[in-house]
Amino acid sequence: MGAAVLLVVCTFAWFYADRPKPAAAVVHQGLPAAVTDLETRGLASMFENAPDRTAEGVDYLRQATVLAPRAAPVWGSLAMSYVLSLGWAPPEERAAVVARVRSAANRALGLDPREARSAAALVSVQPTFGQWSAKDAALGAAGSRAYPDFGPLAYQRVQFLMATGQNRAALAAMRPIIATSPLVPWVRAAYIDLVAANGRLEDADRAAEEAGRIWPRDRLIWFTRFDLAMFNGQPEKALALAADRSGWPKQTSADEIELAVKTAKALQRRGDDTARLLQTLVTFAPHGQAEAERAIRAAAALGRPDLALAVARSLLTHRLLANPRRTVIPYIGLPANTEVPTATLFLSPAISLAPQPGFLDLMRDVGLVAYWHHARPPDFCFDEPLRTLCRRAGV
Repeated sequence: MGAAVLLVVCTFAWFYADRPKPAAAVVHQGLPAAVTDLETRGLASMFENAPDRTAEGVDYLRQATVLAPRAAPVWGSLAMSYVLSLGWAPPEERAAVVARVRSAANRALGLDPREARSAAALVSVQPTFGQWSAKDAALGAAGSRAYPDFGPLAYQRVQFLMATGQNRAALAAMRPIIATSPLVPWVRAAYIDLVAANGRLEDADRAAEEAGRIWPRDRLIWFTRFDLAMFNGQPEKALALAADRSGWPKQTSADEIELAVKTAKALQRRGDDTARLLQTLVTFAPHGQAEAERAIRAAAALGRPDLALAVARSLLTHRLLANPRRTVIPYIGLPANTEVPTATLFLSPAISLAPQPGFLDLMRDVGLVAYWHHARPPDFCFDEPLRTLCRRAGV
């Protein structure tokens, strides 16, 4: 019961972090109580991270805008709810959802040009993959116009930093978000990944255990815990987590769990079945983002960087049409079939591919080398001996 109350409180903290303190006290002044109630129900539903509850959340927020058509924050909440619903929309419906994101966000900004959640919603549907500099500029422009924000707009910046291999800066940007909104599942999952990526594995373990107590069956949290253990020297801990079938994550097939379990067992035993497992992973990789991400990380961990790079090239150049919710990396948005999560390449053990022949060539092909050259190099380019390799590649 206490966790449920905290979830509602932190939901509002995340969505309303854009508001200066004086305005926060009068946000709902003069609005009907029904509007506040509908908005509370809508946001709480969205944060349960399930398709049916997400749809309910959108409906609640649409009703709130009918009752309060001139309340910019309510329209901003609706815009972000449409963004969050993108992950559950089939590819052929995403364009229509994006149109609703833009409609609600523009309605909010027409009422209050500094409304931050609307700015975050518009930025989230702007392409990232292959258009790195444009997305970076859009984030900067939105941040300069909107109210100071430690909610959705700030999290969009964190996502961008992770996608471009800047996990040190991403963790620094994440700290005020996690302090403001500790009970947002995808924020917590990204925080765990970032703490681990910055070499603080014990801290990551503690954060993962706490998240598991709060959201034992959330898909992102479950796989974040599983992968943290599996890919950082504790495959037996990952297998213990999977042993309880009643605790398997929601919105996840048994086949996906079994494949993850086989990967953990291969890392535990390093036996003769490794080659067979890798072949299975490669076969499943075209089925979706999660399968491709798992194949990349497993192949890297099992000593087959050539195979990991082959799957990564296929993922980044063929742009799988899977539902973006199938990713095991916490992303918000991914509205188009052309969007591909790249953050997994900069997490352990995939980051071990960076010195391999072909890695920087792949980064050049997707436009990241050019972005790094004109903006800021990724973290791995500051470490020897990769510093020289990056310099030669023009990073």
